[in-house]
Amino acid sequence: MAMKRRINKSHAHLFAWGLSILFLFVGVVVSEAATYYVAPNGDDANSGSDLTPFKTIQRGMRSLVAGDTLNIRGGIYPERINSNSQTIPTGNSWSDAPVIAAFPGEMVVLQPAGGAEVVNLAHPYIKYVVFRDLVLDGSGLQRTCSSGYGCSYGVSVTNGAHHVRFSNTEIKNAGGSGILMTRGSSSTPTAIEFIGCNVHHNGVEARDHGFYLATSGNLVRNCKVHDNAGYGVHIYTGNTSVTADNNTIDGNDVYGNATTSGSAPGILVDNGTGNLVMNNVVRLNKNGIQVGNPWTSSATASL
Repeated sequence: MAMKRRINKSHAHLFAWGLSILFLFVGVVVSEAATYYVAPNGDDANSGSDLTPFKTIQRGMRSLVAGDTLNIRGGIYPERINSNSQTIPTGNSWSDAPVIAAFPGEMVVLQPAGGAEVVNLAHPYIKYVVFRDLVLDGSGLQRTCSSGYGCSYGVSVTNGAHHVRFSNTEIKNAGGSGILMTRGSSSTPTAIEFIGCNVHHNGVEARDHGFYLATSGNLVRNCKVHDNAGYGVHIYTGNTSVTADNNTIDGNDVYGNATTSGSAPGILVDNGTGNLVMNNVVRLNKNGIQVGNPWTSSATASL
C-alpha cells in the first residue's frame, strides 16, 4: 500500500511537471509579436496579413497590442490618428512598444481633409508607442480660426500622453505649429521623442512654430527644422507659474525659420530650467538661440 502511494505521488509530480511545460510553451506562443499590414487596395474585412491587408490605418491600429507592428504600404491615406475617436495601442516599455511604420522603402502620407490635427494624442493612457517613417501632411487641415494662429497641427500631444517616439517622420504644411505639446489636464513630464524628423513649412503667422514645447522631459534629436512661420524650436509655456523643464534639443539643423516674423530666433528657451541645447546648427533664421525673453521679466530659463 505504501508503494502504491509513492507511485501515485510520482505520477502526480510528473503530471504537474508536464502541465507546467505545456503552459510555458503555450505562453510563449501566445505572447509572440504579430505583424499586420495596411494597403490602399486592402479591405478592412481582411485579416491584415501581407497578402490580405487592411485598407485603413485606423483598422490596422485596432489590431495591435504590445510588441506588434503595423506595416503600411505606400500611398496617400486621407485619414488622421486621433485618440478622441480611436484607441491608441500601447506598450509597457520601449522594448515592447507597438510600431506604426511605413513598409520599408515606400512612402506613406497621412493627409486628412479638414480638422485640426494629423496626429492627436490627448489621453494619459497613451504610452510607449512608436511612429516611424511616415509623412504627416497638414495641407488639408483648417488654416483659419478665431485666434488667427494655431489653427491646426501636424502632431498635438496633451493631457498626459507620454513616452511616444516619432522616428524619421516628416511633419509639414500644418496651419499652426508643426508640433504642439501642452500640459492640458496633466502636469507630468511627457517624454516625447522626435528623432531624425523633418519639420518644415508649418504655420501661417509668427506665433506658429516648428516645435512648440510647453511640457517637460522631451527630446528633439538629429532633426531638420526649417521654413516654419515662427521659431524653429519654441520652449515656452506662456505662464510664469508653469515651467517646461529638462528638454533636450540635440544635434539638429535649424534653418530658414521665421518666414512671417521679423525677429524670431531659430531656438527659444524660456519658462523652464534644466533644458539642454547642444550640438545644433542654427543658421539663416532672423536670430540664433535666445534664452529668456524681454517681455516677461519674471520668467526663468536656463541651459
